[in-house]
Amino acid sequence: MSVRRIACLANSYKHDHRCVAGIDLSTKRWVRLIGNEIAGCMTLAEASYADGNPIELLDVFEVELCEPCGTECQPENVRIAEGHLTFLRKFDLPERRPAR
Repeated sequence: MSVRRIACLANSYKHDHRCVAGIDLSTKRWVRLIGNEIAGCMTLAEASYADGNPIELLDVFEVELCEPCGTECQPENVRIAEGHLTFLRKFDLPERRPAR
């Protein structure tokens, strides 16, 4: 298991639950997060921070990842550890962009 920083680039509904994916900022690889309660997706609680706010597009957050659980159609799938996600910042804040 390892704690990773993810930039959220997708957060959609999947069978009344959530499908969350983004870029792992350390490996620069696409990952799709899989929870522990519902096969193939995350519950709303798993896709939220400790304060109850849901993950939003362009959030950069930390999550502890367990083992890869990819399929032939979705090799990017990785299971998350139980516990809370930690919001770090928004990816698109102007002060984070290089000066021109």
